[in-house]
Amino acid sequence: MKLLHLALSLLSLAPLSQAQAQELSAHTSDQIEVSKDGVQTVLYDIQDLIQDRLTDGLAGDLNSKRLAATQEFVDVLRSVIDGSKRGLVSMEGLPDGRFQVKGAAATHEYVVDFLSAQRRSTKGVSLTMLLLEMPAGHLKKLGLNESSAIFNGEVECADFLQRVRADGEVDVMSTPAVSFRPRSTAYISTTNEVSYIADYILQIVEPGNTEILDPVIGVVEEGVAINVRAVPVPGGVFQFDLEINYSMLQRPIPMVKTRIQSGDGPEVEISLPIVDKISLNSVLALTEGSAALISSASPAKDRDFAILVKFPKTQGPLNQRVSNLFDEMRVGTYSHRWFPPLEWEDIPALLEMAWSPRLLKTFPTNPLSSQSITTCREGVIALWLIEGILEGGNLPSLNPILLQEGSGLAPLDALSDEQQRKLLESARVAYGSWWKIVSENRNRAKSALTDTGLRWY
Repeated sequence: MKLLHLALSLLSLAPLSQAQAQELSAHTSDQIEVSKDGVQTVLYDIQDLIQDRLTDGLAGDLNSKRLAATQEFVDVLRSVIDGSKRGLVSMEGLPDGRFQVKGAAATHEYVVDFLSAQRRSTKGVSLTMLLLEMPAGHLKKLGLNESSAIFNGEVECADFLQRVRADGEVDVMSTPAVSFRPRSTAYISTTNEVSYIADYILQIVEPGNTEILDPVIGVVEEGVAINVRAVPVPGGVFQFDLEINYSMLQRPIPMVKTRIQSGDGPEVEISLPIVDKISLNSVLALTEGSAALISSASPAKDRDFAILVKFPKTQGPLNQRVSNLFDEMRVGTYSHRWFPPLEWEDIPALLEMAWSPRLLKTFPTNPLSSQSITTCREGVIALWLIEGILEGGNLPSLNPILLQEGSGLAPLDALSDEQQRKLLESARVAYGSWWKIVSENRNRAKSALTDTGLRWY
């Protein structure tokens, strides 16, 4: 049996933003301590992210299930964070749906961004794969100089596929597709079972102590089996961990003759199948609409094997508009003086952004206000923009700040970030409930904060 192992890394994440070191909360979290060497210990609440797992058949009581689901989440986070570069000391899941992280400020910056990416990825992930076999070195004739390639756009990938389909020497073996939840693992198998005689058992039966040779049937599988896990990571990227096992049965199957019975009994033939295997392990970083191709030698002589992984777009251009808008705020290039160009159809994407706890230094402000703030949470900005859409595309208040009704206009420096975090949780629920009512009938729309005890500054 031959085994070829190819480890390939195509990970190319976008750089992390320079969020403030004190931006440590994600949904709800508590800073426990900061040691003299700068190691911060923080609790992060992820009950909203693991809720689905509690009904997926995990064993035990609720606390046991919650602990298992939390630890699964921690294991996924640990697999994508580069702890050695970010100063990670330890991560541990807790039975109350939180996990504790000890690490440097860079560790917590990444954790916050990672949790934000999970909360923004509410849809399922779809992948389409093309399994190709071709003459050795044929990728060069298809316009590729390397054994792997990233297609950053759908047009670029479509051009490559057009060349593949027009080439008579490329065999498309199968085109499996799969849909699954973020952070989960999917298994795809396109195999063919081949039966063969593996052995004989000598049976002695009555009458007359008759000897019978009973064949033992073995089964081998040939084809492709794929395990894939998709994890949303900071930067609008999904990390795909692929394990691809490709096997091919050598034909004709070798046979050997052997004697089972004593004396001058007849010889029997037994099959000795030989299965050539290829194992490819790959880590791909893909954005929606992109694709990746990886290849290796095929078990067949003078042939190459390749797999094209396509990550089709699921978000429309309006969601992309919201994503681009927040990217501008993060890198400090946001430049709209008044309300940015947003429409009613952008509200679902803004509701997803409302889960983000990241602190921004650049964001929409009202030039008519005599006071201003220097930082604001992305979640607060997202809800403030929804309110502005409801106001006909106008800035909805003097500042993107949440207040309790009857609290008065306190000086901005008297409003703590901790208060904003707690008010954001209540406002997020209010806007989510409001959208369920008005999404199909905007004529019924009124402020989501009506009768909630909250208002905008």
